[in-house]
Amino acid sequence: MLTKISYKLIVAVGSVALLIIGIFAYGILSAHQEQLIGEVRRSALQLSETVKSSTHYDMLLNQRESVHRIITTIGKQDGNRKFPGAPSGTYCGAGHNNNMCFVVPEWNMVIVRLGLDENKLQITDAVYSTFIEKVGQAIVGGPGSNPK
Repeated sequence: MLTKISYKLIVAVGSVALLIIGIFAYGILSAHQEQLIGEVRRSALQLSETVKSSTHYDMLLNQRESVHRIITTIGKQDGNRKFPGAPSGTYCGAGHNNNMCFVVPEWNMVIVRLGLDENKLQITDAVYSTFIEKVGQAIVGGPGSNPK
């Protein structure tokens, strides 16, 4: 009888300990997730403000070449392009629920995506890059051409 009670006690204490550890782990992971999302938002806002403040004067004077040069310079800061399948002058604005606006000066084109499906679908930068590349192939020279 002592053996059965001791096993039950060990299982009960172990279960409670696992439950408490799980609750703390969930809380810590949730806090870290919120912190990381906050960092991404601050970083995106900083980049947006950098582009806006850097191009404001040239946009007022309608100096497109200068605006393009500034945006290209800012976009190359980390050495990696967000959309490698797109021409080098492409820039975009991203909004809530997968809303996207791509400006492609090389093609004299603006591509807008109204997305209401963020809950159902996460679209990655690689998917957008492939999409823009396929659009370029369609308008510039057909399948297999490189519009960059």
